[in-house]
Amino acid sequence: MFFINGQLMITRTSMPQSIGTVLDGMKRNALQAVRQTMQENRLQSAPMGIDVRMGWTDEDGRTRCGTVTGLNLDGERLKVQVRDHSLPFVLDEQQLPCGSHIWLMRLNDTIRNALTQKRQSA
Repeated sequence: MFFINGQLMITRTSMPQSIGTVLDGMKRNALQAVRQTMQENRLQSAPMGIDVRMGWTDEDGRTRCGTVTGLNLDGERLKVQVRDHSLPFVLDEQQLPCGSHIWLMRLNDTIRNALTQKRQSA
């Protein structure tokens, strides 16, 4: 901060965020939005009525992809069931690649749309 002609001037001293940091923040926010949608609607599980494809990195570091068939909320952990995989796995933001916020937002929209349709048909 400094003064020019009696006016207080504030300078930006921090470095701009890297694109990776921004994308990680978007991914974190999108993952939290899915959690929040399920918690607000007291959903323990949500079957998927449409195809939502996702990608992730497995424990061996290999990139995988598949179609989400269901979603479970176990406390704070989101477990995803993927077609052709016998066991659900926990959605961990560290294992999700950059750009995952896009399909996470689609997943959240799918859950919200299913809830809206359920309310309208009741």
